[in-house]
Amino acid sequence: MDFEILVGGERPRQLPGSAYYVDGPVFQRYAEAMLKQLGRPGVRIVVGHGRGPSTDLFVAKKTEWESRFGMKVLTLQGLVGEKELGFMIDHVGANETSIMLATNPELVRMQNLPTDSKDWPLGIMGADPRVHASAEAGRRIVDANLRAMERLLREELAGL
Repeated sequence: MDFEILVGGERPRQLPGSAYYVDGPVFQRYAEAMLKQLGRPGVRIVVGHGRGPSTDLFVAKKTEWESRFGMKVLTLQGLVGEKELGFMIDHVGANETSIMLATNPELVRMQNLPTDSKDWPLGIMGADPRVHASAEAGRRIVDANLRAMERLLREELAGL
């Protein structure tokens, strides 16, 4: 059974100017091909961590993939604590923009967004980055995820 990624109850669509878009079933086959190849040299732990739809697939397929590929499949979904500290939980909203401001500020072009807060930019979901995004918030998000990942990996490695 293929996994279909839904955002707000709808299938995501490629926005004009997007560099790429991978359909849910195609992404699933790609992830399974990667897991199969990673198992060949004996990889024992794989972490699926990133934007929500991708991580959702790893959560949904965790049990099946662990059995099928003989490795632990981990994500941080739901393990960080406060929802605001989740990693890439919106779409170019305050969360993702804050992460970029903390890690790659030269890639953020806030000046390209409309200045009127009533004019909502196409493709942005989550809290308004013009109001709520900051490098400080991004550092808190990244640090919380690194601590959670370290804890999770230490637990898993202790069991090997």
